[in-house]
Formats: sequence, C-alpha cells, structure tokens
Amino acid sequence: MSTMTPIKNQVSIAQIIKVLSISPQAIELIAQIEFLLQTHEERSRFLYEAMGKDGKEICKILSNIRREKIIQNQISLQDFVTECKYDELKAIENLLQERLTEAKYNKLKQTGITPINLFKVHKRNPFARVMNLILFA
Repeated sequence: MSTMTPIKNQVSIAQIIKVLSISPQAIELIAQIEFLLQTHEERSRFLYEAMGKDGKEICKILSNIRREKIIQNQISLQDFVTECKYDELKAIENLLQERLTEAKYNKLKQTGITPINLFKVHKRNPFARVMNLILFA
C-alpha cells in the first residue's frame, strides 16, 4: 500500500478538472467525477492517484472507484424498492454508482424494466453500466 501525501486544502471538482487538464467537452467523464467523488477524501485520493496520468488511466482509476463503491453498497432488494418509491432516479444511480442523464433515464424507462428486474439484472452484472444493463433486460 502506498503512502499518500495528504492535500491540506479542500479539493474541488473544478480543481481536479484543471490540474488533470480535462477538457470541458468530456461531459461523461466530468459527470462521473462529480458523481463518484463526493467527499474531500475521495477527491484528494483520486487527484493523488490520477496526477500525471493520461485519459485512459484516469478512466481506469474512476472505474476502480466505481467498482469499490458497488462492492461496498450491499443494498437489499426491499430497501432498493423502498428507495425507488421516494426517488427512483436517485435510487437507481446509487445502485449502479452512475449518474443518469435524462436521456439515459428515459431510455431505461422506455424498456419497461421494473425496479425489481433492474435490481436482479444488476446483481447478475454488478459492474455493467446502465446502457449495457438495458441490453440484458
């Protein structure tokens, strides 16, 4: 395990984008950074790991963070269905650890997949992104 030098100031998403020279046109990448890196610790860790890396390596680091969060998120079917009753979009995003644009959410809804079936498909393919899950539904 490597020793991380702590970054003392709060790290913002804007700072990450600037330091890593991420293009403003990289909308999906920025959305993923905003969604996955909620805390100062997460942003600092990511910035430390991503500094000096190219775009492909940065995406791999984010993918690994997403995988870790999915593994840690052991929500039950019952709790997921309950969360869907309050805020379906947020519940699905939390389950998949992926920000859903309006277009992706609408595409998901058009498939007619129920929250229960989505949960089951996700459990069989836990690291698949929403657009891939639609193919399995």
